[in-house]
Amino acid sequence: MAWSDYWNALTSRQRIGFAAGGVIIVAATAGVVFWWLHDPYVTLAAGLSTERFNEFTQELDRAKVNYRIADSADTIAVPRSQLGAARALEPAPEPAGLAGGEEIEQRASELRSVES
Repeated sequence: MAWSDYWNALTSRQRIGFAAGGVIIVAATAGVVFWWLHDPYVTLAAGLSTERFNEFTQELDRAKVNYRIADSADTIAVPRSQLGAARALEPAPEPAGLAGGEEIEQRASELRSVES
């Protein structure tokens, strides 16, 4: 039996059902493929100061790394596949409690006075 004979033997309701079934199968397959190939976003940096946040996003733009800014506007997320490249661009953490060379010299002199 040829395909055209089979198709002509179907009623119009059967033809619609057959076509709808084909559309559903194609749509489900496309959805599963999209889900498998989807690259989820992961948090790269959070709680950065505004200045460091802006510097970091400029570096990501220069390196053409995709990123998203969270609703709180202090979190940057990147696709998992680009996480390594983005981490290489991440600025070094700010040293806690150090304001600059003067404070370092002051602490060094305090330590010297304690030692003597």
